[in-house]
Amino acid sequence: MLPFNTWQRCCPLSGGLGPLARVGDHLARPDTRAELARCEAEERFPAEVIARLDQLGLSLLFAAAPDAPYTTAHHIHALGAVTAQASGSLAITVGVTGLALLPVYIAGTGAQLEWVRERVLGGARAAMLLSEWSHGSDLGATETRAEREPGEPGHYRITGEKQLINMGRRAELLMTLARTSPAQTGGLGGAGGLSLFLIERDATVDPLPRWRMLPVPAADIGGARFRGTMVSAGRRIGEEGEGFRLVQSALTLSRGGISAFASGTASRACGLAFAHARERALYGQPIARLAGVADNLARMAALELAANCLSLSAATAANALGQRAAHLTAVAKLMACDLAERAVSEGRAVVSARALLADLPYQQVVRDVMLYGIFDGTRHLMIDQIQWRVRQMCRAGLADPDGVGVGVGDTGASDDREREAMHRAAPVSLVDSARLRGRAWLPRPARTAARLAGLDGAVDLAPLVDGARALEAATAALPDQAWSDPALAAAMAASWSRLEAALAVAELGDPVRRAGLGLPALAASATDAPLDPAELARLAIALLALEALADARAALAGAGIAMAAEAAERALALDRTRAAGAVRGALREWS
Repeated sequence: MLPFNTWQRCCPLSGGLGPLARVGDHLARPDTRAELARCEAEERFPAEVIARLDQLGLSLLFAAAPDAPYTTAHHIHALGAVTAQASGSLAITVGVTGLALLPVYIAGTGAQLEWVRERVLGGARAAMLLSEWSHGSDLGATETRAEREPGEPGHYRITGEKQLINMGRRAELLMTLARTSPAQTGGLGGAGGLSLFLIERDATVDPLPRWRMLPVPAADIGGARFRGTMVSAGRRIGEEGEGFRLVQSALTLSRGGISAFASGTASRACGLAFAHARERALYGQPIARLAGVADNLARMAALELAANCLSLSAATAANALGQRAAHLTAVAKLMACDLAERAVSEGRAVVSARALLADLPYQQVVRDVMLYGIFDGTRHLMIDQIQWRVRQMCRAGLADPDGVGVGVGDTGASDDREREAMHRAAPVSLVDSARLRGRAWLPRPARTAARLAGLDGAVDLAPLVDGARALEAATAALPDQAWSDPALAAAMAASWSRLEAALAVAELGDPVRRAGLGLPALAASATDAPLDPAELARLAIALLALEALADARAALAGAGIAMAAEAAERALALDRTRAAGAVRGALREWS
């Protein structure tokens, strides 16, 4: 597999990777990496690399069936991390098939699933055709039409254009959102008249010109024009008028997958920056021995660990909870992308001017990481969803301070227990997991932190528990009208998301606490930098928790709310200082 693969090290599952292991091994080969680099430089679609991945069984990761062993949330997310570590262009090109087929996994009939399986195993790829040039992500304004064909009972005729579509010019299977009834005025009125169709490309589907992209330059982003394309009602996914709901359900799951792209890019950035810091000399010694460079590397490694742990947490939630994981997948989409951007920035400071040279590899991660935050839902949409659910949690907490997480009541299990079971759950086919519906699972961070603190661990979580309780209490004290301030809502959503990232590190990055949760041991690092995993986890938890409390404190002060977290912040700051010193010391020894 690829070097510096934190996803593989921290994944709570062992074995069962199947074709994913072969894909990872092939992408780790120097000749494959060189070919991908040439495709990036020449803005050329990586057709040859993808063809070889097909020979290694790539299609098995998308050929969903109830008993499909490799079409699981874990495998799809891991594929995103591994391919993004090799090339962002390759990652979104390969990964879009999984996104586009999610509506079939969610609502497809047995006959539709079998047809898709046969087509995918035969080499077909899929694209998701949602956006139009005039309307972007405003799906309620969709103009592409699907009209019943009078001369062909049971058929629709599709007309219209879709733009800025990943693989829209190449994919054989086109999951297309089209209007089947007139839009209603106001709000989401137009969304009720939309339906989804899985259209097989034919001569009536014209590819539109390719768009050049600053990030992912080798990807094929373009469009498609339907000129009266005929499609049978048997290729409509779900009932007529259910298209918008199915798209929302699919995006609920796919957003966690975007966090895997971000984590893979952060891992590649780490590998490049660490190698540069050891090889590059200044005044007769490796630059890794400079205090400032070592500090950049320490923060970078901590941020990369957090991005991977949070993304893994989203994958386990999607696997065990399906659409109920909507809150955690939104948190992972928002925060893993942010953490990856920051990790890449820390590495850019280490690599310095060479990070901006077009012929050297670091510039690729600088460009690629810009895409993920706006892919499959912008930051603004994620913040809006997260702050709304944070308010739900706080209302429930005021009514029942010792109660379980919101939305968990159907099982009768407490949120922390269900969270532990989630991480230990075996991978299941996306056909099964994607169909799980119900109230969004909203675990209370303070309860989760307290439960984790009660287990043996390498990192003392008492300050995290105190900080989480203070944040919950202060957030619950906010009056409803305060949330109308977009700056406050954004700050609180980010604070709670950073806290969730810290909890993910405590669960998956602490080598001792993993054992208490019944998870496999943390695998050895693929890099030769001798970083103590406990100190790295301590640094990541302290960094994230301190930022969460500081941002919340500033936002709450503007609303006249005080947050009593001074003691927790002092303890976390001490942890941060000690852990950063330990990591810097290890880096100096290593270099």
